[in-house]
Amino acid sequence: MIFKKALYILLFLYIAIVKKGESKPGSKHPFLFKNLVIDKKKLDSSYYNKYDNIKWNGKIIAIGDIHGDIESLKLILRHSKLIGENDNWIGDNVLLVQNGDVFDRGIYGPIIYNFLFKLQKEAIKKNSRVILIMGNHEQLNLCGYFNYVNPKEIEMFFHNDANYRYHSFVNPYGEYHKRLIRLPPMVKVNNIIFTHGGLNLLISKLSINDINLKTRLQIENNCKPIKYDSFQNYLSRDGVLWSDAMSRNVPYYEKEKCSELFQILDKYDAKYLVVGHTRQPSHQIGSYCNNHYFLIDTGMSLFTNYGQPYPNYLKIDDHKIKAVRLIVEKKKKCPHTEIQLNTPNKIKYCVQESQTNLNPVL
Repeated sequence: MIFKKALYILLFLYIAIVKKGESKPGSKHPFLFKNLVIDKKKLDSSYYNKYDNIKWNGKIIAIGDIHGDIESLKLILRHSKLIGENDNWIGDNVLLVQNGDVFDRGIYGPIIYNFLFKLQKEAIKKNSRVILIMGNHEQLNLCGYFNYVNPKEIEMFFHNDANYRYHSFVNPYGEYHKRLIRLPPMVKVNNIIFTHGGLNLLISKLSINDINLKTRLQIENNCKPIKYDSFQNYLSRDGVLWSDAMSRNVPYYEKEKCSELFQILDKYDAKYLVVGHTRQPSHQIGSYCNNHYFLIDTGMSLFTNYGQPYPNYLKIDDHKIKAVRLIVEKKKKCPHTEIQLNTPNKIKYCVQESQTNLNPVL
């Protein structure tokens, strides 16, 4: 009898402790309590941000990999009328999605992110929004892997001190770590999924919010796989930052890969997938699977093209999807649109526009 009473008391205490734990902010996601990486006292609301059901009734502009090229970025933003001549946000009711890979290869990654963070604040006043997605090169920097960093960037923005740059990205209190770690790797807007690398049947077993959270947790775990997780490695080729098998193979095995794509889209109740990461040799946005799959890494950065920028962007407006290609030249006499940029080089470009309709064929 005494033994039974003791059991009841222990059971009561266990339930009381569990219930008390469930009332804490950190219990919004039970995985966080199992994971020993995170100090629960330091959790903030950014761990619980939801990116799986964003509704937007205005125009959407999506930009692919920038790789340190502030000139291509500003050409796109000026051409799409999102910023004015003074580089302030002017677009009304527009959602801008940048699909990751701002850093590396080029020089101006730090300036670009500071500029985009500024635009995030300004856009709100115009009933607009800027969503920045984490790319694999943001992840590489957060993990202290600097093999793709342009030495000029360290010289110009980090006092030519690699240790200072390391602290800025890898230390949890570093300037860029604090901001980049919050970027979502995957976002769903209306019926469109945006992610940097891509999706596959394995990772798509998880929800968007789980993918975002667990990718972040692995980076915060010194980029090592997380305990208590069956998927294991979110920073591998199976994770959304790096998954490029579909993008690389869809030009050659379109029927097979599109079948896989539609299975994944059905899982997320989506119709379109927009990815970067896989550079398009044509320097134009790639479209596959009856215009449901868009590859928007056009290799735009002038740092990877001997000084020639190839800016492109995806425009979604009034249920119409268009790929916009900007043909950019430096001419004294410009028969097209002339754009003077507020960039370190202060270059004036002659810009010719080419648009391609990408709505699905019914």
